[in-house]
Amino acid sequence: MSYPRAYLEELADKWVKGNLTPEEAHVLMEWYNSHDDSFQEVNSIKGAQQDEITEIAFRELIKRIHEEEISSITRSTAKTKKKHYYLPYAASIFVMTLISGIYYYKGRADASKVVGILAVHNLDIAPGGNKAILKLANGAKIKLDGSKNSVQVSNGKLTYNDGSLVKIPVTSDSSIAYHSLITPRGGQYQIILSDGTKVWLNSATTFVYPTKFTGNKRVVKINGEAYFEVAKSENMPFIVISKKQQINVIGTSFCIKAYDDEINERTVLSSGMVKITIGGTTETNSKSQLLIPGQQAVVGDYSMTVSNADVQSALAWKSGIFQFKKTSFEDIMKQLARWYDLEIIYKRKIPQESFTGTMDKNVHLSTILKILDESGIEVRIKDKKIIIE
Repeated sequence: MSYPRAYLEELADKWVKGNLTPEEAHVLMEWYNSHDDSFQEVNSIKGAQQDEITEIAFRELIKRIHEEEISSITRSTAKTKKKHYYLPYAASIFVMTLISGIYYYKGRADASKVVGILAVHNLDIAPGGNKAILKLANGAKIKLDGSKNSVQVSNGKLTYNDGSLVKIPVTSDSSIAYHSLITPRGGQYQIILSDGTKVWLNSATTFVYPTKFTGNKRVVKINGEAYFEVAKSENMPFIVISKKQQINVIGTSFCIKAYDDEINERTVLSSGMVKITIGGTTETNSKSQLLIPGQQAVVGDYSMTVSNADVQSALAWKSGIFQFKKTSFEDIMKQLARWYDLEIIYKRKIPQESFTGTMDKNVHLSTILKILDESGIEVRIKDKKIIIE
């Protein structure tokens, strides 16, 4: 397919800067793959910006695509002097996720080099998707429709995002009931509460909410990871309770990560203002801290640390992306285990490497494991287990 030259120049410029959208990346890849002389055309479009891409490098890239179909991985480690690539978070490194694979670019701020491409054809362990269980106050469980992605609480009823009704058994009890929306490992779902608050649940998360908010406050509970866009109500603050903290909100968007298998909980504020309270319910035995947009609170059993946050990385999962920035190997494995519903088995000491990069969550597991394997860490899949050897 042909595209206007000006449009291709614009995409090429975005490619260098690392800010292509997925749709634009698909267009550029489609055009690139439709030309046998793509290297010359890229050069003619990008001119001096692409001077550092040599024909030899390009031919070597094509050879890698045909022979290996697997990318180089970039990693950093403080304990080894083995040759490796490091992807710092800067304009020098860009990761572009496409439909047919993951492209990695390495270079300086004024130039880029293609250093690898991953084309995946394996159909192994599929990624997670829209899965959730609604647990009613009486203990009954309803499996929600996986072809939908959200439910809404309204007028005592629960409907899917397409307007169809979730069939809940009718009871004679007219009191306010607390239900639990549970996403299993490998699941995600959204819910709009009766006040209009929107909540996105990541995998392995339990969210407890009332069928209707009454009184002078709105209280919900969370175990796992969720992103909130809270409907503003100055006379009725919104309160999120987790195992280690209480978050008081008026009208705010924020993300909380509070898994049982994590040492600390983390709250990242995107907009508005929240008050984090730990240690108890009275002023004498509790500690509170206000957060402003762009800050995060990391909460331990008896401690709270406030610092600047990388909001984009913290919210990446909500957009269907794994975004790692000097992320430890162990933390990456935990994220993969939750999303792909796997067990992680270490047959060696946990690797100390850290990784920086961006990958699509909606790819098969082999896509990601091949990248890790190329880094020198031996990883294999057996049944529903990831084994690190």
